[in-house]
Amino acid sequence: MEARGKFDFTAVTDDELGFKQGDLVKIIHYDNIWCKAEMNGEEGLVPRNFLDIHFPRWFREDATRGDAVEFLMNKHVGEFVIRGCRTSPGNFCISVKYEQGMMHYRLLRDKRGHYFLWREKFTSLNKLVDFYKTNSISKSRIIYLNINGILDQAVYHNKQVTRHFSQFHLYSPRTSVVSRLHFERASFISCLSGIDQCLFFLPQTTSCFQVMAVCDFPAIQDDELGFNAGDVIEVLDMSHPFWWKGKLKGIIGLFPVNATRPL
Repeated sequence: MEARGKFDFTAVTDDELGFKQGDLVKIIHYDNIWCKAEMNGEEGLVPRNFLDIHFPRWFREDATRGDAVEFLMNKHVGEFVIRGCRTSPGNFCISVKYEQGMMHYRLLRDKRGHYFLWREKFTSLNKLVDFYKTNSISKSRIIYLNINGILDQAVYHNKQVTRHFSQFHLYSPRTSVVSRLHFERASFISCLSGIDQCLFFLPQTTSCFQVMAVCDFPAIQDDELGFNAGDVIEVLDMSHPFWWKGKLKGIIGLFPVNATRPL
């Protein structure tokens, strides 16, 4: 969430973030007195009364997943809520209304603090929303983020996203299609109609197949494999489309496919 400095603020302690009047800062966690913010790759605390903040109606940091489902239940296709991630404080999730049900994605952040869902990266949530207002947030159908609640996307319901595979050469029948989605595993069960898919082209043998982490992933569940950006993970099992089993530094666990890329 973006905010603009109303006055100059000079950081006094190491955990504070200084800025000038008119500077654009990114709010990571909102508080009535001190907010956690980021600017130019640096994070720190900033005084709320030094900032000019306008919250759009789609930003609901304290909303739970259940709150988002209830809010979006009778909304138009493409309406959405960005909310704080309860399992990973300081991060955000986006819940989007689809034709049938809804999808929940965790928004990832790289080491520079940029947000991303697929390949495109954004310096703020506002810029991410602006991008997906005119670019489909789904990879298997056309779904634009709808911020005004009146856009009728029914005309897109029967359209398919055209993918061009001519530039790829399928060397082996073992080449498989896997889904590249968010971290919240429970939503796959309730929203199978909204599964997005893209291609990973795998080697003929998976006995020594490796992937590299493109962002940090903190393990939340006991069966998950945590890692940092740049870690190389040995893939042990790719039978699940969204979560693979891997090994890193002697630890075995599940990790999300969309947080890695093939080597």
